[in-house]
Amino acid sequence: MAQSARLVHRGLLELHYGVALNDEHYLNPNLLYDEAQEAPFVVPQILDKRQKGGRKRTVLYQPPTINSLLPDKDAPHLGAIALLLRERCNELRDFPAGDPLLLNVLQGRHPTQGRVQFDRDQTDPARHFSLARLHGHWPGQQNIRLPLDPKRGKFPMAFNDLMECVAHFEAAELNNITILADYHAGASSRATSLAGYKQTFNACIWGQASNHLLLQPTIGKGDHKRKYTLLEKFGPYFSERVQTLWCGFLGDLLGKNPETYTGDKKSWADALKFIIDLKVLGFQSGLTPLQFANNLVFLGICTPPAPEEVGAWIASNKTLGAYNGLTQLGFNLNTGYASIVAAYLVVYNHLDTHLCDDDKKRLGFGTLFVEHLLCKVGRWEYRLRLQKHDFLSMARQARANSGAWVKGANCRRANHQAFCIPLDIEDKSIQTAIDSLLYRALLTFVDL
Repeated sequence: MAQSARLVHRGLLELHYGVALNDEHYLNPNLLYDEAQEAPFVVPQILDKRQKGGRKRTVLYQPPTINSLLPDKDAPHLGAIALLLRERCNELRDFPAGDPLLLNVLQGRHPTQGRVQFDRDQTDPARHFSLARLHGHWPGQQNIRLPLDPKRGKFPMAFNDLMECVAHFEAAELNNITILADYHAGASSRATSLAGYKQTFNACIWGQASNHLLLQPTIGKGDHKRKYTLLEKFGPYFSERVQTLWCGFLGDLLGKNPETYTGDKKSWADALKFIIDLKVLGFQSGLTPLQFANNLVFLGICTPPAPEEVGAWIASNKTLGAYNGLTQLGFNLNTGYASIVAAYLVVYNHLDTHLCDDDKKRLGFGTLFVEHLLCKVGRWEYRLRLQKHDFLSMARQARANSGAWVKGANCRRANHQAFCIPLDIEDKSIQTAIDSLLYRALLTFVDL
C-alpha cells in the first residue's frame, strides 16, 4: 500500500509540473528548481476545500525522508521523554525516584533544594489527573466553572450566576488589599507568600505571562488605558448568548452523564471551533482554547482527536511547546507541514507500541497526552538550565547508556531505574509514519 501511495503521489506531481521527476527531486523537494526561471518550483500542494470567501488555500506538503526528519543521529531522540516518563511512572507506583533531581522538577520543586517553586501542572505530563474535581459535577449543567482556587489558582469552582462569581472574587481581592496594607508589601512577587493572601489568577499557567489571563486584564493605551472590571471579565461567561450556544453544542448530552451517555458526541475539533467562535477574551488563540477542548475530551463530553489532527494543530502553532519539544528531540521540521506531522506520528506510534498497558492506563495515554508530553520537554530543559543542569545532555547520556530494553520491566519496584520505552527510534518506524501520512494526504483534505 505504501509503495502504491508513493507511485500515485509521484505521478500526480509529474502531471502537476508537466515534467518527469527523478528520485532525487521527488525525495528532496527543496532541490526542485525551474531552470528557465531559476526559481524554486511550487512545492507539492494539498488543497483545502473549506475556505472562507470561496477561495482555496494551499498547504505546503513536502514528504520528508528518514534522514531529513532525523538528521542528527546523536540527538536526544526519545531520551528526554524516557527520563520524564520514568519519573512519572515511578511516582504513580510509589517507587523510588529514578533520579531525585528529575523527580523534584516533575513535582515543581527546586531541582537540588527541593522547595516548591512552581505549579506542578507545568511539568507534569499526566495532566488529566488535575481534572478530578470536575467529575464531582455533571459537566452538562449550565453552571460556569472557573479553573481557579483562592490559594493555588488550580482547582475549579462552580457558581450559579454572575453576581455570585463576582462577589466571590471581590471578597478575595479585598482580603488581599488588606493583607498587603498590613504587611506593607509593595512588590507583587512577594504577595503570594504572605499568610492569608489568596491567589486569584495565574497569568503564567502556560509559561509566558498573558494579560488575558489576569483577573482584571488591561485594555486601551496611553490615557485610555484601564483595567477590566470583574463584571466585564466574567460577564461574557454567564451571558445568555454563551449559555444558549453551550446548550446547543451539548445537544442531547445536556444534563446527562457523559460517562454513561451512548449517543453521538462532538469531536475535539468541534470543541476548538466552538470556543474560538465564541470570541471570549482569553479563549481565541494559543493554548487556552486547546486546553478547553482537551478538557472536554478528558471529561468524556467530546471524542478525542486522531494523531494526524494533533499533528496538524502543532504544525499550525509553531511558537508553542509541542513544536519546540519535537525540535529539542532532534527532529528537523524545516521542510514544512508534512515533517511536523510525521515527527509527531513517530513519537506517538513509538509510545503506543512500546508502553505497556499498565503504563498507558496510569499515564492516561492518548493523542492529547503525547502533545502535552512534548510540551514538557522544553519546560524541563528550562527549569534545569536555571540551575546550571543540561537536561538534553542527560537525555543523550541516557540514550547512549540505555542498553537492552524489556517491555514492562519498569513495572517492578526493583527496576525503578528502567525505562518504560526504548530510547532509540527504528528507521522502520520513521518510514511507517511517513508512509502513513503520505497515504492519507492522497485521500483527504488537510484542514489547519
